[in-house]
Amino acid sequence: MKKNSAITIFATLAVVVSLLSACKGKDQAESAPESAEEKTIQIGISKIIAHPALDAVEQNIIAVVEQSGKSVNFNLQDAAGETSAANSIAQLFQNENVDLAIGIATPTAQALVQNLNGIPIFYSAITDPEGAGLLSKVDSGMKVTGYSDLTPIADHIATILSIQPDLATIGQIYSSDEDNARVLNETTAKIAADNGVKLVSAAVSNTSEVRDAALSIIDKVDALYITVDNKVISALAAVSEVADLSNIPLYTADPSSAPDAKVAVAMGFDYASMGKASGELIVRYLDGDQSVFDTPVNYLAIEYQTFVINQEQVAKLGLTVPDYIVEQAK
Repeated sequence: MKKNSAITIFATLAVVVSLLSACKGKDQAESAPESAEEKTIQIGISKIIAHPALDAVEQNIIAVVEQSGKSVNFNLQDAAGETSAANSIAQLFQNENVDLAIGIATPTAQALVQNLNGIPIFYSAITDPEGAGLLSKVDSGMKVTGYSDLTPIADHIATILSIQPDLATIGQIYSSDEDNARVLNETTAKIAADNGVKLVSAAVSNTSEVRDAALSIIDKVDALYITVDNKVISALAAVSEVADLSNIPLYTADPSSAPDAKVAVAMGFDYASMGKASGELIVRYLDGDQSVFDTPVNYLAIEYQTFVINQEQVAKLGLTVPDYIVEQAK
């Protein structure tokens, strides 16, 4: 009897120990932190304004990151062209402690660098990252990298002159409160002058002023050339309407927005490709590659530049586009 009792007691203890172990394992499983694979990565994207080029960047960044198979939650924010809103968005990302933040266009990227602490920053579609101060905190340990869309203005002026060899004056509308726009305007003035062409400029501070700015210079120029200026590009329809009514050729550095306006020839980067390249850079970081920050400024290869020709507009204006441009056009 004593032997049987001992066996029963031992068996009972074994069951209890087994149950306790199972419960302990369950508790540990429930209380254990999520693994890196299980964790949902929080990514904040701040875009200065909605227009086809920047939308293409945003959409392709999201697509590439999602295609990597990672669990990601995107917090998409649009500053609607307002610097104050860009700063508020950056502060929101800091308060939410996102895992990384992405600034699309100069003002939003600047706001991230100025307001974030301890959060990696990626930027895309920035004309002059260093001049815009995006690298100002790199030496103190801030992690910043991304892609520049520095416009090859010299190539663009040469292209315009190949279409209009007798061009004497060219007009440009630019945002006076955006660093990238001012740099591009100054560069355009210098390169135009080097080619014997006078630049006539009109500055704006918001999109509602773009149409009046176009009207103020349209009678003084032989053509209009719009760079990747976010405010102006977002109001491109107004510029193209003024140019079309005055029979003045409109050229832009943004192929993405050209199909929606009466642009004679657009030349520049394919912003979908810029978004994909930016997304690939982000995926490398999410895979643990810290070396992405060793190169704080990246550039798209020349083959990512493209042309869009509006054949109807070209014919209406009596322009002849060289064959080499036609062959490269979409």
